[in-house]
Amino acid sequence: MQIKDVFEFYQEYIKPTYAEIESKRNQISIELLFETYESFDHLKRFYFRSRKLK
Repeated sequence: MQIKDVFEFYQEYIKPTYAEIESKRNQISIELLFETYESFDHLKRFYFRSRKLK
């Protein structure tokens, strides 16, 4: 799986699911928001580390 695939998965599945949860609760879930940010932070670190190895 490439980073591009992960972002596509996020765009197609995670983001709409998050929006639905948010609309039903009428508020942002802080835990879910933090987990999303952390996931992308991990991807960013992985991406930059892999670029340094080339």
